[in-house]
Amino acid sequence: MTFKWHWNPAVEIACPPGVGCYRAALEYSHGGVSLQEMVTPLLRIVSPLPAGDSARLVEVKWTGAKCKVTVTGNCEGFSVDIRTVQSDKSTSLVANRQAPKLSAGGKVAVFLEDEGDIGRKAEVVLIEMSGQVIDSLSTTLGE
Repeated sequence: MTFKWHWNPAVEIACPPGVGCYRAALEYSHGGVSLQEMVTPLLRIVSPLPAGDSARLVEVKWTGAKCKVTVTGNCEGFSVDIRTVQSDKSTSLVANRQAPKLSAGGKVAVFLEDEGDIGRKAEVVLIEMSGQVIDSLSTTLGE
């Protein structure tokens, strides 16, 4: 059996059926495809209690395609994004795909790129300066 390689379709990979392996003119011995090679774990670690004056999302208010977000704690230099997948910045739904920075008072207004997204489920995410998501709230866009 041969398969096209996901990253380069011009490359073919030979895989023996079951747990067999090829031996004649042995160039490379592998032993088949194992679960460890096929599954990439995704870990999401959530702290149950915020430490000290950590920044946290506290309020999300919608008026049509405009979202007003309030954050508590030390949020200097942080920004807010709205995404369909919390950890994937390419799923941003904000105008110009630019997560706006919070004001010194911990408030920001975020606008949807497409009003047609109203009614969809998404995540409002708080992003620190390094780009790491540190908090999120589930929301229904426009509600």
